[in-house]
Amino acid sequence: MHPLFIALLLLPQLLCAAEVYRWTDAQGRVHFGDEYPDGQAEVKPPEKIKLKQPSVYTAPPPATQPETAQKAKEAPIAYRLEILSPRPEQSIHSAAGIVQVQARLRPAPEPGLEFQFLLDGQVRARGPQPSTQLSGVQRGAHDLQVIVRDAEGRRRAASRLISFYLHQPRVKKSP
Repeated sequence: MHPLFIALLLLPQLLCAAEVYRWTDAQGRVHFGDEYPDGQAEVKPPEKIKLKQPSVYTAPPPATQPETAQKAKEAPIAYRLEILSPRPEQSIHSAAGIVQVQARLRPAPEPGLEFQFLLDGQVRARGPQPSTQLSGVQRGAHDLQVIVRDAEGRRRAASRLISFYLHQPRVKKSP
């Protein structure tokens, strides 16, 4: 640091530590000084002024590197989850009503996470892998979403909701 800057910072402290006097001269002008005005003709005798101590802010010490690293470890990972299959608005043809679902979580999932596969707002499958097979899906339009939860059940990531269509052949009954 520049020495002049340090001196300017300490100047208010030094002024408060010194004694300050106020006096009025023969012309009625008020003077201030840190020395007692000896031998001057005054109308009023000098008086000693008490100055208040300035308030000084002391900044807390900067965080050490290990504390910062520890806080980073405690912060939850921000995941991005997307459904790869089926694609939005995809038509799937399956007589058995089976739909293969594939999701991707980035960055790679930490141990203990659970994938929940929601079909039309209801959990239809869950597990540690980002893929599953949904069976018994009826024909028609469906909404699909994947949610990732940690061991405590907290939601860590969610995909956007997608729609897909399942087509099943219809068997005509004979009359």
